Amino acid sequence: MDATILLAAPALLAGLAAAAWKGRAGLTVAAVLALIACSAGIAYLYARYAGLGPSASPGERYGAGMTVSFAFGFALLNLLGVVCGGMLGLTIRRPPAPRRPDPLEAALLLQARGLLGVTAGTRNAGGSEDMNPVEIKDLPGLVGQEVGVSDWLEVTQERVNQFAEATGDHQWIHVDVERATREIGGPIAHGYLTLSLIPFLSQGMLPVKGVTRGINYGSDKVRFTNMVRVGKRVRLRQKLIGAEPKAGGMQLKNECTIEIEGEDKPACIAETMSIVYGG
Repeated sequence: MDATILLAAPALLAGLAAAAWKGRAGLTVAAVLALIACSAGIAYLYARYAGLGPSASPGERYGAGMTVSFAFGFALLNLLGVVCGGMLGLTIRRPPAPRRPDPLEAALLLQARGLLGVTAGTRNAGGSEDMNPVEIKDLPGLVGQEVGVSDWLEVTQERVNQFAEATGDHQWIHVDVERATREIGGPIAHGYLTLSLIPFLSQGMLPVKGVTRGINYGSDKVRFTNMVRVGKRVRLRQKLIGAEPKAGGMQLKNECTIEIEGEDKPACIAETMSIVYGG
């Protein structure tokens, strides 16, 4: 038993170290080396006792057979120790599987981050610097201030087609490129597609500390003041025009203006409302 423990423990540790260090490749190398070492030992013992002649006593023959048998057993134990240690090492090395978020939790997270334009970050969708993080209680003091301008985003035909598929609005002015080009100079984006870009473009514009969840509350006014032709680039300019306590949180009202690159008239002006809640 003592010999078994002395042989198995180093083998177990060897496999554990090899797998934890180099993963499956390390375990494979350790197992091969253990197999080679065991085979060499067995071959040595066999060669040593195979030379026993007819004059050997029954006791010597029995001892030789038992020695080789034990060698096979210890070799198997050695290899098993390396493999078991390696599997344990792989378990330690393997990173934990990412937790799938609860659908409600994911929806609230999206609202608190993108759909509301309120996040714990400090950069918007375009990567430009925005306002420093503020406390929820300090939001009323920012009313009347412009909180950010996003980077430009190209409105592609692929995006328009995907929006048409999602909403069922396949009017030819949006998706029939040939006819739209012939009759109105090219396809145009859906008005509600332009409006739907606000959550993405407003990400990080007004970072608020301690926000745990948020909801969209609606819109006071939405106007589509100019059409967005496919291939044009748009951006969001956002201004906080209201902040007041409501239902245990803070209700925010933003004036969102979607501008078109190279044009004076914006594509959309919307007053959106949301409520954010702290911890």
